[in-house]
Amino acid sequence: MQRGLGTIVSVLFLMCVFGAQACEQCKSLGTTPAISLSLRDEYNNTAPKYKWYFDTETEFIKYNLNVNKAHQITEAERDTHGHVDEFNITERISYSVNKDITVGIAQGFRVLRMKEIEDEDHLGQHQHSDGPNDLDVSFQYRFMHQKQDGFPVDLSLFASFKAPSGVTHNHNPQGELFETEDQPGTGSWNETLGFSAAKRWGAWSATAAYGYTHKGEGSQRFKEGDINRFTMSGSRQMIGRDGGWKLFLSQGLQFFTENKSIDHGVKSPDHGGQFIYAAPAVIVQPIDRLLLSATAAVPLYQEENGFHQRDRFGIQLNIGVRF
Repeated sequence: MQRGLGTIVSVLFLMCVFGAQACEQCKSLGTTPAISLSLRDEYNNTAPKYKWYFDTETEFIKYNLNVNKAHQITEAERDTHGHVDEFNITERISYSVNKDITVGIAQGFRVLRMKEIEDEDHLGQHQHSDGPNDLDVSFQYRFMHQKQDGFPVDLSLFASFKAPSGVTHNHNPQGELFETEDQPGTGSWNETLGFSAAKRWGAWSATAAYGYTHKGEGSQRFKEGDINRFTMSGSRQMIGRDGGWKLFLSQGLQFFTENKSIDHGVKSPDHGGQFIYAAPAVIVQPIDRLLLSATAAVPLYQEENGFHQRDRFGIQLNIGVRF
């Protein structure tokens, strides 16, 4: 049970380390997790039982928007957004090579709703942009194991690579090309590298990690800011026994900084900043092969550079099936 709890917490915690591809444009926590080091440990304390993992991850994000104020910002030749809300769904397929190495691939779809904030003749007009976002490949390797009378924690290395495969050519009703941040895809190659540590004791488990994401120049010569991200999470098994259904409660915190973006070779004063999010979660395991989770993304601190748009909240759901 302890090993299973530890890996479940690791999965939920790493949801905060990696943001969903479509949401990287606007710094959401995202639902796309890094692949667990040993996902089978969620269900097996002895011999491996499952090798394949299929996760369907969904996310809803609500944004703060005042159309008139946003219009005034654009009239002053500064940058903000007219985002109302968005919905993302991502399918991730992972394969456990052995007890310490897991690889995976993820593909998502983004639906973004907006209002016109620049053109006075269509001010407040509803707009939407949808389509496949960028393909993401992940890798994770656990190189140290927690032992009762030995090393105190599990240590792991994780990495992801995002290819510029998503849609970047959506237009508004007037036929104008949406900004890169309003597109499902980014048009850029992004790379993330990081380390995590996890510890289990009794019904409790805790994880912490640091990750750095480099973002290349994408469509319309727009480069999103690189990100430094630190996340920590703790969880406790509340109900359940081995062989039966289980209930876990988890609380995560994410701290990250985002550099200013580069737009056509010029640094933008209205992107990036420093942010803190809380991520409480409920996890249910009805049967060995099925894992369900619900996570809230609550912004505690948003120190935006310039006039970049803020989030209000996010809700993330995951359904995981193992074979």
